[in-house]
Amino acid sequence: MFALFTFFALTVRAADPVISDADRLKQSLTIWETLRDKHQGNYTYQVSHSSFIGAGSRTTIVVRENKVVERIYEKFGIPVLLPPDDEKKVPMPPKWKETGKDLGSHSDEGAPVRTVDELYKVAADLLSKPVPEFHRQSLAFDDKGVISHCFQVNTMIQDDAPIIGVAPFKLLMPPLGK
Repeated sequence: MFALFTFFALTVRAADPVISDADRLKQSLTIWETLRDKHQGNYTYQVSHSSFIGAGSRTTIVVRENKVVERIYEKFGIPVLLPPDDEKKVPMPPKWKETGKDLGSHSDEGAPVRTVDELYKVAADLLSKPVPEFHRQSLAFDDKGVISHCFQVNTMIQDDAPIIGVAPFKLLMPPLGK
């Protein structure tokens, strides 16, 4: 008689630890600090907003040696078709540039005057609090691992709901040596 033995290999894998959003943000901050230092604190980022009907704005923040030195705001809207003789009466969309003591003077328009380091602090503060009822929280990073947004939005508002936290932005690092 032959005895048939069957061996079962049971592999128990420890569950992958769930990394909290706060921990992911801390990891990203380390990446950001390395990148920022490599570029000597010189960078630009843009915050864009557009509504569901196509109107919107873009704020460009320019940082030199870890200090905001310029904020540029451009607003765009839906093109209005006017008769040819009224063509010169079309108002130009608002656009302004702030530097020096004027930084932050257009407090009712544009993204706040903040460095990316300050955006990380705003995000960390937001992540330390519970998400309010009917709100959704979103945290994302760009392809380098740098934060690209961290916000909460009220899901009860269908279109153009205001966000709390760090608005989506795009980091524009200069080439090294410039």
